[in-house]
Amino acid sequence: MGKETVPPELKSFVDKGAFKSLQTLQRSAVLDLLSFGQITPEEAGNEVNRLAAGSFMCKLLGSVPVAAAQLSDTMWDMFGEQVISTAFPRIKALKKKPLDVTLTCSSNGIRVIEDGTKDNPSGTIIEDEPLSQVVFAGVDATDKKRFAYLTHYSRLGLIFCHMFTMAKGKPDKALAVLRALITGTPREGTRGADQHDKTTGATLGIFEVAFLGEVPLKHMRRSSVQHKEAVKFVLRELEVGTKSEHGTSANVVLVVSSEGVRCVEMAGRDMLATIFIDSIVFTTEVTGKKLQLFVLIARDKRLDRCSCFVFHCQTGDAQKVCESLKIAR
Repeated sequence: MGKETVPPELKSFVDKGAFKSLQTLQRSAVLDLLSFGQITPEEAGNEVNRLAAGSFMCKLLGSVPVAAAQLSDTMWDMFGEQVISTAFPRIKALKKKPLDVTLTCSSNGIRVIEDGTKDNPSGTIIEDEPLSQVVFAGVDATDKKRFAYLTHYSRLGLIFCHMFTMAKGKPDKALAVLRALITGTPREGTRGADQHDKTTGATLGIFEVAFLGEVPLKHMRRSSVQHKEAVKFVLRELEVGTKSEHGTSANVVLVVSSEGVRCVEMAGRDMLATIFIDSIVFTTEVTGKKLQLFVLIARDKRLDRCSCFVFHCQTGDAQKVCESLKIAR
């Protein structure tokens, strides 16, 4: 976190612990303004206290998509905590180590910054959310030490749950600040979500998967036997089952809708691929020792060629993806 000692000239103006709770960049910005005479020590102290009021030391447990963006503001207020509670088992299933972070909340938005290291004292920005995207904040009803905020990514038609515990104490103050900011900020609303559903179709399933790769297929005919042989060829090409822990895979969100399949990168939330329902010619699940694969073959009619996409799923999800696509088709 860098140097945390309060400068002597600020001691009479800064609340206990306020300076320490700020990120390195925040402290540096205030001290630079003070050293160049642009603000007085009292003004610097007030700014430190203001920033500290919205800064909280937490552990980030993880982030997962929780629902299609189709609930009204009132419905989120009614069911938000229930949604948060159902998210935790999925976050736990990801088996990610909690990160030490600072959660900063202000009128500029919500920022999650991983604590600094010797090599990177300023820390790494993990999330940087405009307030207009945040639809709800609340506790996990199954364990009130856990709390989360929900963010609506309108361009993706998805809502993500970002879940935390406090480094020390209860989350009451952090939640109070989050809720006050959310209440005072106009949300993006459901109109964008409704428009998104019109263009991408109603969401039938959301799954966290590992994208193992895409392989082009030549001379593919509409034959189920050939499709199965193609799947075997692709699995050999990707060396599925020989790579430990799928080291070359990418963590993605697979969204199944009545219009097709969208593949969204988990970290950057970029759209990696969109596969329309009428281009899908074959889907199957492949299970085995430590394998839970969903495999999809799609035909690009414009280029008259097929590609095979392979995803590693959590236990039971490969079958669920196939079932969701059956409903869509």
